[in-house]
Amino acid sequence: MVTIAILLASVAPTAACIDLKPVAHSVDNTVAVLEDSLTRLGQESEDWRSVLTDTAAKLTEDTQTTVRTEVTQLLQRGAQAAGVQARCGIDFLAARMGDGLRRILDRVLGRDQTPRQPKLCDASPALIELALPADRRTSVQYSGWDLDTDPVIEAQLTGPAGSTPVPASALARVSAYLLVLNTGQNGIGPMLGSGAAKVELRWQGMTLSEVPIVQPPPPECPPPKLERLLTQTTELAPSNELSPNSDEDFFGNGPTMDLHITVRTVESRRVEADVRVTARETHPDGRPEGDGTAFDGEVKKVLLYEAPPNHEILDPLTAEMKVPYYYAEPDYRPYTKPVGGAAPVRTITYHGDTFGPGLNRTKVVLEWNTDVKVRIQQTSRCHRTTRS
Repeated sequence: MVTIAILLASVAPTAACIDLKPVAHSVDNTVAVLEDSLTRLGQESEDWRSVLTDTAAKLTEDTQTTVRTEVTQLLQRGAQAAGVQARCGIDFLAARMGDGLRRILDRVLGRDQTPRQPKLCDASPALIELALPADRRTSVQYSGWDLDTDPVIEAQLTGPAGSTPVPASALARVSAYLLVLNTGQNGIGPMLGSGAAKVELRWQGMTLSEVPIVQPPPPECPPPKLERLLTQTTELAPSNELSPNSDEDFFGNGPTMDLHITVRTVESRRVEADVRVTARETHPDGRPEGDGTAFDGEVKKVLLYEAPPNHEILDPLTAEMKVPYYYAEPDYRPYTKPVGGAAPVRTITYHGDTFGPGLNRTKVVLEWNTDVKVRIQQTSRCHRTTRS
């Protein structure tokens, strides 16, 4: 009989034959006392001290010494956890007394004992507010029962990017009823601002506690500011032959160069321009002249401005310009035409052609108006109250 064999260890043999009836009676009596105590705990949780005191008092036989000692130790352990009762409540502590009595009963009956499992009932503070001054959020205290079990309880920070283990030195096991997590600057304080969402306490793969980390609100966005266009000059040249009669020069007839400029704001982040120039051999009044040499330029995309990261352009900048110009200069000198006003282009410099191969010399140089400004504002990593 297994149950009898367990208690036989406390009975010294005095003869070759031992009368097992008293031992069996003692086992049955011990089981009855423990089961009665468990029933009373379920009904009288507030009187758990009285229940355990009565239990120890009923275990008077010599064969019950070991069990009586275990019950007394359980009672003492509960008495030492007065703070747990204050933070967790009487029912929590009474339930832990019940867990202890069940383990004792399992041992008496020779059953596999349920290993001690830590229980947490309270975390103070209930959340970590990073908006508070550092000296007001130096620790989190965890109250519970059997917090001294092995393997030890571990902590980790969890957020969108995954989990990060907390150094063991930051989680102090003060007693079987109290753990203290150091959230100060010499603990895990420097780790809390990295986007972590909560602190988890885990044991054997189970989550025992989750304490949210409340990140501070972002600072208020600074007021909008003005910035100039960045690109200064762009050079364009006609390149693609249009007329079937085209040769390589304009023979002093112009050319007439048409400049097309389209400026737009893209995705509130960039100011871009599409520019294109064409050149045609014409008379000063615009009529075709000579062999009608004509060249078309491909559209060239120009980045005039790009907002810094986390910023956007508040007022979209748009412009549409078409500038025709007849150019004929015998000595190939460039001619600069001011545009003026608030146009995105300040000046247009024409380089024309007379005799000889002129395509390589025919071009337009745009000087962008860097006095034109774009209004930008930071839009992320800050709190934006109104659109200015």
